[in-house]
Amino acid sequence: MKKFIMVVGVVLLSLSIFALTVGEAVDMVKKANFYDYPADSCATVGEAFDYFFSRPRWDAFISKNNYLIVEFNGMALVEEKPSHIRIQFTVDPSSKQWQVSYLGIDEKDMKLSLIADIVKRVYEKPVDDIDKDDLDIVYMVYSGKFDDYPEFAIGEAFDDFFVSPRWDVFTASDSTIVVQFNGTAFEEDEGYDIMLQFTVEPDKESWYVSYFEVDGNQQELSLLPDLLKYIFTVFSYN
Repeated sequence: MKKFIMVVGVVLLSLSIFALTVGEAVDMVKKANFYDYPADSCATVGEAFDYFFSRPRWDAFISKNNYLIVEFNGMALVEEKPSHIRIQFTVDPSSKQWQVSYLGIDEKDMKLSLIADIVKRVYEKPVDDIDKDDLDIVYMVYSGKFDDYPEFAIGEAFDDFFVSPRWDVFTASDSTIVVQFNGTAFEEDEGYDIMLQFTVEPDKESWYVSYFEVDGNQQELSLLPDLLKYIFTVFSYN
């Protein structure tokens, strides 16, 4: 569900807030926009981050210096390796502003100037660049559920499990409508590029998995249940 010019230092934005609790701080950051990605044309910080990163997590706390901190944690590919990204936003309710104040990659402190590169990657394929009708078709699969895992939505589980998940829709040569998912799965530090295609019948509001690929090689659909079992087992424990 993922355009940027380089910025120097941290990113500073104004928020229309007069008083802020810890819980509200998370909402305010997630619903805000970076200056270079305004609300009239781009996804919010929360939408973009939750779409781009695998296993996104948001939290808030008061620092030792009594600063209100909103913290984001997620997984993404850094130099082709799965990496844990931690980004902290310092919120100042009195001045109605927040700023990116910390970046960590795999538990290592990083220069804040690298935030620009990360945000650029996040917004290279905005969440909201898809046609509205196409989005409805993608959402049919995204919000759907496999019979063996009726308690979990497919999109929520896939976006959580895979690194750099991507959802697209196209019309095949035989005029069927296909929703395509791409993402990278990791097991014991080995990465595997996964593609799943869902043939959709919008009039019937139905779909089925019609194609399965790993690292560019087509797989038998009979192997798919093993992958799904692993995905939903991991997701259920998160």
